[in-house]
Amino acid sequence: ENPLLLLMGVDYQAQAPAMAGRSLLALFVLTLWAARLCAFVTLRNRDRSEDRRYQALRRAHSSGFRSQPVNRERVLDRGLWRYTRHPNYFGEACVWWGIYLLALGAGAWWALPSPMLVQLLLRLGGIELVERDIALRRPSYPDYARRTNAFWPGPPRRSGSRPA
Repeated sequence: ENPLLLLMGVDYQAQAPAMAGRSLLALFVLTLWAARLCAFVTLRNRDRSEDRRYQALRRAHSSGFRSQPVNRERVLDRGLWRYTRHPNYFGEACVWWGIYLLALGAGAWWALPSPMLVQLLLRLGGIELVERDIALRRPSYPDYARRTNAFWPGPPRRSGSRPA
């Protein structure tokens, strides 16, 4: 995802009619961020096998979520999933709205359809399809859905209350 965001910034700058100060600053910061992250990961992992932390996590969780029959029907309701049923979708929308705000700051008001399209796709294709499948596989999911917002993070409701 990091190289993709950098490529999007470079592409926008290449198509811009003039190099404005704010857009150049945003591209510069984006380039520094992407280069730093790439260099950090590359240098850290050069001449090494897989990171020992990942190996430890895999060992620790190999006896957890899907490998244990008792966990196969349970619903993850801890961490971010306590506040929203789809934190990954919320994060994706935040990225696209952030890109739109950067574009808007550079005068590209016409970029508004992009985050709106992402919202529409998440609503029509993502959340509903995923939830139908989960509800079939996990009997406790309807109770979790009543307690937890689908998209916007918020405090959990009591089990008996209805979603807002």
